[in-house]
Amino acid sequence: MYSFIKLPIVNIVLFLVLGIIIADKLALNFNYIYYSSIIILIFSFICLVFLDKLMLRRLRFSIFVNVLFILVGACLHSFNNSTKYQDKHYLNHIKDKNHIGLKIYDIKNSDSALFKCLAKVFFINGIKSDGNIILYINKINDNNLNINDSILITNTKISKINLSKNIYHFDYERYMSRKKVYRAVYTEYTDIKKIEGEYSYKKEVHKFKNAIFEGLNKYFTSQEAAIVQSLILGDRRGLSEDNISNYTDAGIIHILAISGLHVGIIFIILSKIFGFLNGIKRGKIIFTAVILSLLWFYAFLIGFSSSVVRATLMFSIYLTSINLLNYRSNTYNIIFVSAFILLLLDTNNLFDIGFQFSYLAVLGIVIFYPYIFSLFKFRYVLIRFFWTILAVTLSCQILIFPLMIFYFSKFSTLFLFSAILIIPITPIIISLGLIVVLLIYFNFHIYWLFYLYNQILYYINSTIEFIARFDELIIKEINWSISTVILVYGLILFLSIYIAAKRIINLYIAFIILILMSLNSLISNMISYNLRELMFYDTKGYFMLSIKERNNLYIFIDGNRQDDKIMKTIKPYILRNNIKYYKIYNIRDRLQGSFFVKSKNFLGLGTNTFYIYKNSPIPKDKNISLIILKRYKNIKDILDSNKYSIIVMKNNYIDRSIKKYIKDNKIKVHNINEEGYFNIKY
Repeated sequence: MYSFIKLPIVNIVLFLVLGIIIADKLALNFNYIYYSSIIILIFSFICLVFLDKLMLRRLRFSIFVNVLFILVGACLHSFNNSTKYQDKHYLNHIKDKNHIGLKIYDIKNSDSALFKCLAKVFFINGIKSDGNIILYINKINDNNLNINDSILITNTKISKINLSKNIYHFDYERYMSRKKVYRAVYTEYTDIKKIEGEYSYKKEVHKFKNAIFEGLNKYFTSQEAAIVQSLILGDRRGLSEDNISNYTDAGIIHILAISGLHVGIIFIILSKIFGFLNGIKRGKIIFTAVILSLLWFYAFLIGFSSSVVRATLMFSIYLTSINLLNYRSNTYNIIFVSAFILLLLDTNNLFDIGFQFSYLAVLGIVIFYPYIFSLFKFRYVLIRFFWTILAVTLSCQILIFPLMIFYFSKFSTLFLFSAILIIPITPIIISLGLIVVLLIYFNFHIYWLFYLYNQILYYINSTIEFIARFDELIIKEINWSISTVILVYGLILFLSIYIAAKRIINLYIAFIILILMSLNSLISNMISYNLRELMFYDTKGYFMLSIKERNNLYIFIDGNRQDDKIMKTIKPYILRNNIKYYKIYNIRDRLQGSFFVKSKNFLGLGTNTFYIYKNSPIPKDKNISLIILKRYKNIKDILDSNKYSIIVMKNNYIDRSIKKYIKDNKIKVHNINEEGYFNIKY
């Protein structure tokens, strides 16, 4: 079962991944890693050549190769992320007001009031430059921008990427940096000057998708048209939040993303159509060339999205090894060779959730499916068919669920029902979808087929919506740290080896891992319980702070109380810190707790006193540790009459003279709007 671990490519990929993770966590400069790698390699080579009597030859070589690929991974990842430090990168030439030239390479429409697209910078402030940027345009104007359009924007501010800067929230800035996008521009369409764009396949793909979407909207209802666009073309622009939420809760969101399932179905269809080629002279070569050409052409139409490239690459390696090399390749070789190629092309692929889920799902099927399927033997074909689907689905989930909980703090068991009701007809849906898309593109209108397909999609949407209503079967609010996830994968590994090999040592190790998981949970809960913390949040339209005492959380706001927005802000904090009780107060309320006192403008925490400033004189007879500025008329009055180490503020603008005063007097000022959340632990 786990003999694949001994395969050379598996070891190479695992150590390459280790090198990438080390470089990412240490965030070392490329030059530092490069020269360190040379020194380590020289030392390893000396050991390989001269320590013949002290080490086995095979072991020495294995260690040398493993070290080599750790260093390769570290160097590649460091180099991939070093482009922003190059002189020509636009980050090194930003001013208060900028003149920039951009070429759009991706359009990402959203339900917000802003039109969003990604663009490459080709000059900034008269300097030839490069780098990627995210562009937001007010949707009030009629935007007619297309992929590969070149545009000029003058007198614009280049801002940092930020959505939420609260603790434990999704880090959008880091997510975009993985895609080498580091800044954002907000503008109006009237401020943009278009330049004639050059030819680009991405532009043609975008036009193709738009033409299909316009045709779909003529013959399909809006929800069903969006499903077809996502299911066949991998474009989710038309999907509503309710659609995505229902499919996610039902545990079947993967059918709305072009993945191995879609490419596999297309591969089977093409194999049936062109199977006759295998019977002619050099038929295998022709068959392989035709199938791979059509698969990669489909990937081209999708726009070479990462998910379709992964799946197409796997099928390409499989088909090439069998038909051209006459080598029936081990399945694990196919999986890890494709991963190796993608990581060499871009090491940031490793941190893509889709990449992680895709490879874990495939590994889960290959490893666990034979054993799960063999648990039951069914006599009837129909029952055996449904059991096969369930076995495949369960195999996928075994390796996916720890990451699912880690990223989303929930896990849906509804996938069992969705698998039985939806997966069996997925090949029909995808096949009909391909036919419908081709008919619309070539302007052939078979109305009865369009109506039939619309009704099928309607009933599928209705079924998914019905399944998603069983909210009690979704396990929510689970807090797993990265250490817990690693331990869970270790538990799965050793339990699986025990079941396959019946070696009692693996069961002992699994038992030890269970004990470590319990200890890890106990220690985390103890640390959280003993944590006393004052937290200031990054909020819009109101001021908000909280006090954590044991497992209790006291939340203070100043502004219009909107509980849904407040909960959205604090829910990750509540979940991570195992909060059992919380309550929301107005910041003007007086409150007595076992650890704090809230009275008028004062907030006492232990031996510390904080002052909430509202343009009123600050008493000098109080030993104040920190000033909280919500709104102010003249911060200079505060600075002149008092000296404090920290001032927390919610305003954007500080005058230059005040900035100089702050710097000269070494006063620490934390601006929540610019720097995000601020916390103090006691």
